[in-house]
Amino acid sequence: MKALKVLVAPDSFKGSLSAFDAAEAIARGLRQGWPELDITLLPVADGGEGTAEVLTKALSGIWREVPVVDPLGRALIGHYGLVGNTVVMDIAEASGLQHLSDTERNPWKANSFGSGQLLMAALQEPTAQRLLIGLGGSATVDGGVGFLQALGAKILDRQGDPVVWGGQGLAQVETIAELHPIRERLKHVEITVACDVRNPLLGPEGAAHIYGPQKGASPEMVDVLEQSMTKYAAVLQRAAGEIYVDCPGAGAAGGLGFALYALGASFRSGVEVVLETLDFEEQATQADLVITGEGMIDRQTLYGKTVMGILAIGRKVQTPVILLAGAVNLDPSVTGLLSLKSSTDSNQGAAALLDSIPCLMDKQDALDRARLHLEWSAEQTSRLLRLGGSLCGS
Repeated sequence: MKALKVLVAPDSFKGSLSAFDAAEAIARGLRQGWPELDITLLPVADGGEGTAEVLTKALSGIWREVPVVDPLGRALIGHYGLVGNTVVMDIAEASGLQHLSDTERNPWKANSFGSGQLLMAALQEPTAQRLLIGLGGSATVDGGVGFLQALGAKILDRQGDPVVWGGQGLAQVETIAELHPIRERLKHVEITVACDVRNPLLGPEGAAHIYGPQKGASPEMVDVLEQSMTKYAAVLQRAAGEIYVDCPGAGAAGGLGFALYALGASFRSGVEVVLETLDFEEQATQADLVITGEGMIDRQTLYGKTVMGILAIGRKVQTPVILLAGAVNLDPSVTGLLSLKSSTDSNQGAAALLDSIPCLMDKQDALDRARLHLEWSAEQTSRLLRLGGSLCGS
């Protein structure tokens, strides 16, 4: 029986496995069920945590270490990648939620200064002509104030002193100076932001209201952050000479998208950028089957997540896709779009949609055992594939 060529291309399983760990676990499980499979590993990402590492390793780039600070100002070793003339970095690498415990999440204090430090270090690369910045996974709602401060901007209060870090500093902003030299320095650098949200900076769909609660803000804090962000936005727009509050993605990463617009960045879908850079379409064309997945398949998966980008390419090149998830929320919209619900197009969605949790268990237990569960699920998948091939005589 012919062994299949399988492209294993998962995103990270947040809270448990990196994209690399997930890919290796799936491959181990597949080989346990069908040792002769021809497996290629291609971990993927969507512009959030892990994007820079995925692209740097896939393209044989250099992985740099930089001393930075985390969202609460604690010392941390951050990283960025250098691939030819392109610097690849994640905002989450320095300013991400993964650096905070649940009890430490507090956008009133969390700041983006460390991400600015990371970019400053990257700009010292003599070959750097392009910047690719993944914007997902931040812990902050500071409008990019810390980020700009690290780059050299003078963001001052009424007394002429630097504003404090975090969301609490937004209300103090009276003047912004030294922004022009930063813009001039970046004028000849192509900045692309990988971002899959289109939220504006302000309003009910903006940074404070949408992302504040996810990062630990109370309803009262959200209201204060919105008022403060409005004041800060007016000052930054005067300094930049242009209006960015309503630009798609300005509210991303707690308003850091707004600051990046002010520095001349252009925004693209994170999934599209990653899959295009990895030449995923060609890889999928060469495969008999693609296996992808993420930690949770639910309604959020439908909005610009990696899985949807891979399904779209699978449809285009007529390569079937199997989804392996940590868990699946069987919302009708999810099962309708991600599994074979269409009677007119057998490649409408995934060839199969499977979760890897074998029984009811505590959430933390599920996260701790994610690798084992994913291996088990992949093994059962390959056993069924092998059986199907035997029954069909192929």
